[in-house]
Amino acid sequence: MLIKMLRTVGGDRHIDVLASTHNPALLNRLGPEMVPFVVVAHRSPHSGLSELTLLEDVANLPKLMAVGPLGQVTASGALERSLASQYRFERATALAELMSKAADEASPWAAFSDQQTLWAAEGLKKLAAEWPKLAAQKLSIGDATITQVADHYAQMGFQVEIYTGDQGLKAHQLAVPPPQPRRRK
Repeated sequence: MLIKMLRTVGGDRHIDVLASTHNPALLNRLGPEMVPFVVVAHRSPHSGLSELTLLEDVANLPKLMAVGPLGQVTASGALERSLASQYRFERATALAELMSKAADEASPWAAFSDQQTLWAAEGLKKLAAEWPKLAAQKLSIGDATITQVADHYAQMGFQVEIYTGDQGLKAHQLAVPPPQPRRRK
């Protein structure tokens, strides 16, 4: 009813109407003819600032709209994920640069060179063998590697604490080597 009223008022007065909403029900009432006029506000992963993108400029819009009406697409998070995926190449390029610096032991990445045993063939095979069980427990690959790095440093004798809000990571028991017996003199 609101959409119909806005269209009528805009048409009768020969004006454009600007409306802003997060309401999926209102977005569902927009027909496909309104797509060229819809602008999506979202956060830029580069600057953190808000950006405005025409809905029709979203890369995989036909696939998104096949899921259902616009309100359903936005409420499910599919539109937000689609906008974020448009930056995938840039993010991958930045990660690739960091990986190259780590491989070259370029400062400040040289500090992590002692972790190379974790990511050599045996370390990766160990992670691959453990991964299905961890994934079934809804543990992300990132969390799995965090625990591996924490265990690595704990076994080297460092005091390790994992600071996180994640209860699973907080509950992780570090693999600490047994204490070395000391001889009495």
